[in-house]
Amino acid sequence: MNDNDTTRLEAQLQQLHLHHIQNHYEALAGKAAEQQLSHVDYLAQLIEGEATLRENRGIKRRIDNARFPVLKTLDTFQWSWPKKINRPQIQNLFRLAFMATQTNVVFIGNVGLGKTQLIDCTRPRRLSEGTLGTVHHGRGHYQQSGRGPVRWPA
Repeated sequence: MNDNDTTRLEAQLQQLHLHHIQNHYEALAGKAAEQQLSHVDYLAQLIEGEATLRENRGIKRRIDNARFPVLKTLDTFQWSWPKKINRPQIQNLFRLAFMATQTNVVFIGNVGLGKTQLIDCTRPRRLSEGTLGTVHHGRGHYQQSGRGPVRWPA
């Protein structure tokens, strides 16, 4: 490729907003040549990187647009309180497999045990999957932005 072709390619990638491809096509071309990858395999690697970048940016944008007051994750949950909690079961629930079958999950316990915090910890994951939906809470019912008729009694 001569300099004129490279300049034109860079301009087209910029115009099409293919940022990952623009930043990585040369390095991946070198690797593809070293590994003797086919043109299709090389192209697949570029497209996979672009798709991953766009997916990650979309998730970040949805989380930013949701304007959560505090972004909580399961990593921030205090597992030492309450004293008795089925941690593996809670972590399994965070896979959110129950949402595909539209199954309800109910957290039952006294005040101050972390039921609401656990629900809040699922927000980023539910939002990234486009399933934020509706949450029913013991103190009332509130709608969160997102798609799908997901109901989470808590």
